[in-house]
Amino acid sequence: MVLAAAIQLDAALADIPANLAACERLGDDAGRAGARIIALPEFFSTGIGFVDSLAEAALPPDGPATELLTTLARRHAALVGGSFLCRDPDGHVRNA
Repeated sequence: MVLAAAIQLDAALADIPANLAACERLGDDAGRAGARIIALPEFFSTGIGFVDSLAEAALPPDGPATELLTTLARRHAALVGGSFLCRDPDGHVRNA
């Protein structure tokens, strides 16, 4: 039984749908293997780099990145975490 899994992701810069799909697939693999702690990488929804396309790639706090984390946690009865570019209601972007 795997107690913890650290997900390694080859993120596609600013491609949120592709990155979330890859994280879901990898998180499901970890959960099916028995992981009860699943760690997604920093900036799992977008990747990180000095590219203009990231400027508008921040997600709302209650958006698809948070939904992925909670879905994986429920599906596998696991603690799931990772950080993403988050745009707060005031417009500021942070690593959440």
